[in-house]
Amino acid sequence: MTITEIMMQHSSTDRASAFAEWAEAQPHSAGADFWAAVEQEWCGFDAIPHDRFRLLFKRFKKSRPDRMVAGCLGTRTVFRGQDLDALVGLAWTRVSRLPVSSLADIGASRTKRRS
Repeated sequence: MTITEIMMQHSSTDRASAFAEWAEAQPHSAGADFWAAVEQEWCGFDAIPHDRFRLLFKRFKKSRPDRMVAGCLGTRTVFRGQDLDALVGLAWTRVSRLPVSSLADIGASRTKRRS
């Protein structure tokens, strides 16, 4: 079964976990397939298990295509956060003009919460 077929079996709030399960079962040599699937499926995820994806991104980092990080220098507007009553991973927030080098350092302490 392809990753697209797997994703079609899940709601948007379940897709990221299903994707992570698929990716965790892939051999370390499947980095190119992992990154292609990330590019294809990422926008369909509504609830992301961040710790699982952090480990997957680290695991497959050496095979990440250069185009995925090319042009990331400079400043970006970032949207990130969490409603108290939302599923973990459903995000909101606006941090204006944040240097790209800081994106990886955004954590729960910088996350705005609203009820």
